[in-house]
Amino acid sequence: MNILFLDQFSEWGGAQRCLADLVEGARRRLWQPHVALPGGGSLAVHLLARGIPVHELPAGRYSLGAKTAAEALRFLADAPRLARAIRRLAGSTGADLLFVNGPRLMPAAALAQTGLPAVFHSHSLVTGAAARAAVACALGAAGAAVVAASRFAAAQWPGARVIYGGVEGPAAMPPPQPAGGPARVGMIGRFAPQKRQREFCQAAAILACAGAGIRFVLCGDAIFGDRGAEAYKEQALRCAPGTLSYAGWRDSVYEILRDLDLLVLPSANEGGVPRVILEAFAAGVPVLARDSGAVPEAIREGENGFLLRSSEPAEIARRIAEVVSLPDRLAGVRERARQLWRERFTADRFRAEMLAFLSRRAAPFAASLRLAGARAGREISG
Repeated sequence: MNILFLDQFSEWGGAQRCLADLVEGARRRLWQPHVALPGGGSLAVHLLARGIPVHELPAGRYSLGAKTAAEALRFLADAPRLARAIRRLAGSTGADLLFVNGPRLMPAAALAQTGLPAVFHSHSLVTGAAARAAVACALGAAGAAVVAASRFAAAQWPGARVIYGGVEGPAAMPPPQPAGGPARVGMIGRFAPQKRQREFCQAAAILACAGAGIRFVLCGDAIFGDRGAEAYKEQALRCAPGTLSYAGWRDSVYEILRDLDLLVLPSANEGGVPRVILEAFAAGVPVLARDSGAVPEAIREGENGFLLRSSEPAEIARRIAEVVSLPDRLAGVRERARQLWRERFTADRFRAEMLAFLSRRAAPFAASLRLAGARAGREISG
């Protein structure tokens, strides 16, 4: 089966790592994946290095989240050109299925009228009533099926199928940090105000002033060409105390996780279960995450992780101090988190469920093509 995958970004993010995992699964099944991206970013380099055909997609750059009026007009003007490119790629690649990995591309995919079965992968909430209505209209026009990364994300699309993400993990859980040293607490993710890096740095400053003896690390960067995120990163790092180290961007988060006693995610309203939570589960690192969005679908307080009721710096600091003061309790949380990853959140499980869904979605189309081919053959022979 040939699948044309469409993504609105060509750089690494959580949704793009899910896409790369799925493309790898399709290749292992001896399907032919093609990926169309807007430019040659790190995702394109990764795919090309593995022999995956990558095609240029003329998708414009827009700010993340709510769009300005000027951006909305530019998006409308760009849609016909993008639709023509998708239609050409669908034909030239011999695609049997269209897989849309981001809401920005769904209207153009519908406008392309490829006649192919389509699947939209919903990783997060589509913010704004007008944007959500546009995507819903496109889903209806394309007859697209929706796969959501969580029940929280699925709530915006009636009839969506929920398939949780999965990650590759270390073969064995790293040993706990030696007793007696300072606790090490980290945060990993792209910089953005909703991710709450500034509040994390402020919480670290509160604990430093209190003489808590905790070491902090902040890992990530501004990505997707988001200038606002660059400014936000500077603001956040200005709040950081001397007990916090900034590690920048890392291709493998396990380099950071193996040295942590606790991972903190104070962001709110994540559409899917954040990928870094699953990676922490795989590495056996306890997680303290905001009790919002899809996070409670994966974390149960005190059993396989810990929940934050607020993203206020004082509350983050209070909970960090509380959690790291219970090393015996953390040991049990580490084991249960790792076990949950093995049972529910491996990359192999994710790929198997997604590929089975795509097979079922493409089957009626393939059957109709075989029937049309048989009819054409009878007409020729007759």
